[in-house]
Amino acid sequence: MARMAKPGSAFWRRFSRVMLVIAVTATLGLSLWSMLDGPRHTLVARRGAGPGVSITLNDDVSPSRWWRVELQLDRHLRPGPAWTIDAGPADGPGHRLRWDPTTRRLHLLHRHPPGAGPGPMQAQALLLATIPLEQVPDQLHWRRRDHRISLHAGDRELGEWEDALAAPAVSTWTLVTAGDLGRGQLAIHNDTHLQTVASRDQTPPEQSATMGPAEVRALVRQALRSDASSAEGVLARERATSAVSILGSSTEPGRSLANWLDWDRGRSALAGTPDLPTLPMVDAIDELASHDTDPGPGLAVHLVPGAVWRAVRPSPKPAREGFEQQREWLRLAARSADAHTGIE
Repeated sequence: MARMAKPGSAFWRRFSRVMLVIAVTATLGLSLWSMLDGPRHTLVARRGAGPGVSITLNDDVSPSRWWRVELQLDRHLRPGPAWTIDAGPADGPGHRLRWDPTTRRLHLLHRHPPGAGPGPMQAQALLLATIPLEQVPDQLHWRRRDHRISLHAGDRELGEWEDALAAPAVSTWTLVTAGDLGRGQLAIHNDTHLQTVASRDQTPPEQSATMGPAEVRALVRQALRSDASSAEGVLARERATSAVSILGSSTEPGRSLANWLDWDRGRSALAGTPDLPTLPMVDAIDELASHDTDPGPGLAVHLVPGAVWRAVRPSPKPAREGFEQQREWLRLAARSADAHTGIE
């Protein structure tokens, strides 16, 4: 005798199939919408890593403070030749990443920063970080997120650093090499879509004990932009120093922000007209030199040219007194230089 199907079973089978089709269609639709609604093109260009290769944003695209450089290195060329990547025109403000195959170190620099003191002996770059590499990676990722710069070797983070100076947005990246990079490739991504719509750095907040890192960064950057000799500049520095103290200088980003304020104290003191190194100048350099993590040591070294210029300039004082004055300035320069060894 034939077995009869349960009433409604055919209906439920058809219903299940329809629901499955609807679920799959909805999933595919959401995935497609996400792809279309998200950033369509972050890749600006990808080129072979030849000498002098340059990548520039299209004319209708605004310069960016949010970008990513990917350098694919030929594993058969290790440690390879020296190379430099400039973000922005090489003769203007911007950032630079430099590889030294002799010491196997990466150097991260802020090019053409504000001068440290008077005179012609101005440093052309400010060292933000020195990264030793035991082994040259296959791929390097160099990212800028406005005031934060980071480096990755493949999936491994090499570090992230605060650049409290107002480096301009850039539209050009240039690779300069001292030799053949083989099958290496250079790619630039424009990550402007990741930038928040309203930047907190534009309007520093009123100071309070509940300020977070973003608000403290804004106060520090405002202080560095202001004239240290003006009443507004003095107030801005007092607010920034107090905010960093509240945030804490034993961990990041408080440690790096404190380094920038120490550098600013030394820079401001050098910009004056003292006959001998002042106490704020010495204290700032000693504080920077006491840190064994970047950017402190590099910031201390940036103050060397200003101190050396004061040591070598002609002195109107009697010979013995002028010699003592020059010796004190050279001692200060030596203290700055001792903060970091192995810097070119």
